[in-house]
Amino acid sequence: MNPRIAASQVVTAVAGPDIVKPRDAYAAVRSLAFIYANGVAYGLHHNITRTAIMDAVSVLTTFHKAHGDLTIEVIEGDFQLDGHVTGPAIASMQELAKRLMSIGAQSLTFGQGVAYEELAQLAACLFAGEAVMKEAGGFAGLVQAANMPHIHSTVYTYRRVSADETVVHKDVAAAAASLKPEVQSSIREYLEQEGGANPLKEVTLDNEEVVGFLAGMTAAADEDEHGDAREFVRKATLRLRRLCEGLLSNASNRTQKGRRSLRRMIEAVE
Repeated sequence: MNPRIAASQVVTAVAGPDIVKPRDAYAAVRSLAFIYANGVAYGLHHNITRTAIMDAVSVLTTFHKAHGDLTIEVIEGDFQLDGHVTGPAIASMQELAKRLMSIGAQSLTFGQGVAYEELAQLAACLFAGEAVMKEAGGFAGLVQAANMPHIHSTVYTYRRVSADETVVHKDVAAAAASLKPEVQSSIREYLEQEGGANPLKEVTLDNEEVVGFLAGMTAAADEDEHGDAREFVRKATLRLRRLCEGLLSNASNRTQKGRRSLRRMIEAVE
């Protein structure tokens, strides 16, 4: 069972239909794949490759006007949007997916306003050598260091935690403090069992710290670190689903902004 697929399925199930259109996302992915394919065949500075970059900017601009930012994931060789394959993979898309997986780029986000220069930089990053990639701390580090304010890459990691270990990122400590200890305890109990009072109905996803802290509460802390990986993912996914369902009982979390925060919460799970 792939944990990213499971997480995406949770988002789709509890957050309702997404506003983005898979067909439009497919066109965007295909345009990006053409950049990579032409870069392989002709080099990054050839007119054909440059034209492909201009075409991709146009396609992404069209997508952004209709749907906002685009985040695509590469899962088991497929380009996915919120847990759904964007469309049939043509050869150039398959090659781009292979490259992204080989450099650990599981997720790419293209924000509104992405420009030609940024896509050209992204293409250069895709063709960067191993030594350059390593020095930058991986592909995500390379993207972050480049001048691409509208393009971001995320690497998802999963690890087990022991029963006596607490994993809280330093950036979410403030969010932990905003939830009283008894509330935190009630949330943990709520995530472990069906039924009971919902302590999440008063919680709003009003900032990134709260999103990150709640995502951390889905960590399966009670499994043996040498236990069955499938069971580990199954339990973590159940917690995640229960967390989302509980949060959706709060009307403010059912708004468009709230649903987007739910998706970001899934992405924050490490």
